[in-house]
Formats: sequence, structure tokens, C-alpha cells
Amino acid sequence: MTRAVKDALNAVGIQLHDHVVVGRKGHASFKAMGLL
Repeated sequence: MTRAVKDALNAVGIQLHDHVVVGRKGHASFKAMGLL
């Protein structure tokens, strides 16, 4: 899903910098994990 959003944003000239998931036990950054 993140890839589809990134592609859609790029099509209109907007750059996605990160996708952060926050939960009760912590958080995850797609950029930090090398997924973005």
C-alpha cells in the first residue's frame, strides 16, 4: 500500500519522506528499515 501511495504522490509532484507505524509496543519507520 505504501508503494501505491508513493507512486500516486510522485505523479502529482509530491515526495513521500517516510511512513511511520506507531503501536503500543513501539514504532517503525519504513525509511529507517530501508523499505522506502
